[in-house]
Amino acid sequence: MLRGELRGGRWFESAAARSDRAERRVIPARRSEYSRTLVEPPSSDLDSADVIPLKGSENEAWSVWYRLWTEQESKSDLMLELTVRYVGGDDVHIEVDDLRVA
Repeated sequence: MLRGELRGGRWFESAAARSDRAERRVIPARRSEYSRTLVEPPSSDLDSADVIPLKGSENEAWSVWYRLWTEQESKSDLMLELTVRYVGGDDVHIEVDDLRVA
C-alpha cells in the first residue's frame, strides 16, 4: 500500500507545503539550489526506497528515504526523507523531513 501512495502525482509539493517537521522555506530553497531538473522516476524504481517501520507504530508509520531522479543524472544524489503515517481507510499523511545531497 505505501509504495502505491508514493507513485506519481504532486505529493512532494503538497507534503512539503504542509510539513510539520521541515521548515516550509528550507525544502524549496534546497530544491532550487540543486541546479538540476527533477523528473518523475520510473514506477519500478520506487521499490528501491528504504522503508523502515517506526518502532511502536504497529505498522502504521514508516520512515522513507528515497533518491530522486533528474533529467541530467537519472537517479541522482538528492535524497528525500519522509515520515509516512497511515491515518485510516485509503488515507496516509506524508511529512517531508529533509531534502539533502546524499
